[in-house]
Amino acid sequence: MPSTIIVAAISMLVWSCGGGQSEKTQVKILGTVSGSENLQTILLEEITPNERFVVDSATVNNGEFLFSFAPDQPGFYLLSTGKNNFVTLLIDTTEQIIFSGNAKELGKNYSISGSIGSVLIKELEDRLLSVEEYLDSLQQNVADSQPSVQFALVKQKNDSLMYLAFERHRNYLQGFVVANQGSMAVIMALYQQVGRTPAFDPEVDIELFESADSILLQYYPRSVHAQTLHQNVMKYRKKITADELMNQQLALGAPAPEIVLPAPDGKIRTLKSLRGKYVLIDFWASWCKPCRMQSSFLVKLYTKYKEEGFEIFGVSLDQNKTAWENAIRDDKLDWIHVSDLGYWNSSVVKLYNIKSIPMMYLVGKDGKIIAKNLKGIALSNKLNEIFGF
Repeated sequence: MPSTIIVAAISMLVWSCGGGQSEKTQVKILGTVSGSENLQTILLEEITPNERFVVDSATVNNGEFLFSFAPDQPGFYLLSTGKNNFVTLLIDTTEQIIFSGNAKELGKNYSISGSIGSVLIKELEDRLLSVEEYLDSLQQNVADSQPSVQFALVKQKNDSLMYLAFERHRNYLQGFVVANQGSMAVIMALYQQVGRTPAFDPEVDIELFESADSILLQYYPRSVHAQTLHQNVMKYRKKITADELMNQQLALGAPAPEIVLPAPDGKIRTLKSLRGKYVLIDFWASWCKPCRMQSSFLVKLYTKYKEEGFEIFGVSLDQNKTAWENAIRDDKLDWIHVSDLGYWNSSVVKLYNIKSIPMMYLVGKDGKIIAKNLKGIALSNKLNEIFGF
């Protein structure tokens, strides 16, 4: 995980090699690495919010190495042989750690014991690797089918599977955070990314962040990790409060602000013209991977309810018309589409206080907002409640 995602590590290390400091040594890392014939040293690095830097090195003799030091707080460290070859550890102050891995790929197929936090980090990383390999296989299936007449069907099916896989991983991470509150490993879970997509949005998932924050700050009041997470959560909450004030005009029961934008054919379409129907306003873009991943799910809902008075009003934040039109065609999005191609400068961004996409508003027949940002099963359940099936 990039060092910028992990909150600050401990502020001081006391090394056992100093005169008279051997009594303070509490942590030992005994490691063995295979494929180490040409490896002379292995590094112990510390992670801070903005950088990673070497704090000690150990000689590798016959594939074995030893670190011994005395941290005064739990912290995140790396065992590494270089910038891109490392394994992440979460080390407490009184651990005797045994590590075994391959010198060429330290972060893959390694084993670790004697460190509860590091075992949890390994669980997170192994699970993420499994999900990303699965998503890569789905993308490869789509690429392989591209010359085929079945391409559209394969893409639709795989987009749906990708979306479900991402949601399952989010559910796993939520369970991980709840089950391991009190461990700083939850910080890595909160900020984990699948590819380049964060698993959680701190503003949307604020309750999860606040729950972890309160317990970590209680357990580790002097820890820079806990303090930094707390500062971040306070910023998230402050921003949410400010947004809530701005969003009073977007509250449930308020009239949905009018949208007047051109469709791909240049004709002006308005939200107001759809009065008498239930309308899902879908803010998306062709370049937004999570938006595209949920396309097949929306297609199913639209097919199910379009004859019952349900419409989707797709508002794109694209800036390239060709990419926008291609996404509509490729994903078979057969509903109303509009855009001023203004990207994040689009007029709708400020009008609807859009901070990220996909973002959705469900509007009733009278043009008033009845639900906000429902996705997946929650959206399906709401439509089932409205239409009775």
